[in-house]
Amino acid sequence: MISWEQNTLWITSLSTWEGISFLDYEAAYRAMVEKRMCHDWVKVVDLSQFVSSKTDLSTLKASKTRKRIADLNWWSANNGMRLQVVIVGSHVKPQVLQDLKEIYLSRDIQTEFVSTSSEAYRLISNLKIAV
Repeated sequence: MISWEQNTLWITSLSTWEGISFLDYEAAYRAMVEKRMCHDWVKVVDLSQFVSSKTDLSTLKASKTRKRIADLNWWSANNGMRLQVVIVGSHVKPQVLQDLKEIYLSRDIQTEFVSTSSEAYRLISNLKIAV
């Protein structure tokens, strides 16, 4: 699900998206950003359910999806995104966390990795982004 909560775009329930192509996800994501058009905003992507059963993400790292994620981050940064927060869960395997960092870290945007949505809320509440 993609939804706005003030100036934060939340992307959750990714485990239910498995049958959806990245192009469909990207179209929905861009539509949500373009509809809202905030000058300063934060993206929170909850990958905790998605990564909970993974031992590594080598397939994702080697796929075209990795470049599409990077391209979407670049587009987001150029459309007002100031911070990306990735929720990984509390029991993420070290290799999976490393793989996520290789996929999501970007020179275009600051990215933080947290364990829970509560940590994400705390991080966002400390930002100086107008609501």
